[in-house]
Amino acid sequence: MKRKEELLVDCTIKAIQKRLETTLENIKIQKGVMLWDDEEKIEHCIIALSILQEEFRRLKVLSKEIEVRLKHSGLVSLDEITHHI
Repeated sequence: MKRKEELLVDCTIKAIQKRLETTLENIKIQKGVMLWDDEEKIEHCIIALSILQEEFRRLKVLSKEIEVRLKHSGLVSLDEITHHI
């Protein structure tokens, strides 16, 4: 799998959305014909989404770990902290 740095799109939801919209417009301009570079851009968007999904999963795990440590330390819960944000 490619790394973030190797992709033709930044690993942000906004960048992926923009790339997909632009690629779709290009395909429309090309009268429905998808060229090799359009396919490559879509593939890179799919990879970027997979990377984002994995990063989100890791953040959820880290969040749970922080919450457990806070509870064991006797400090406030994560919900109490995020409520003030």
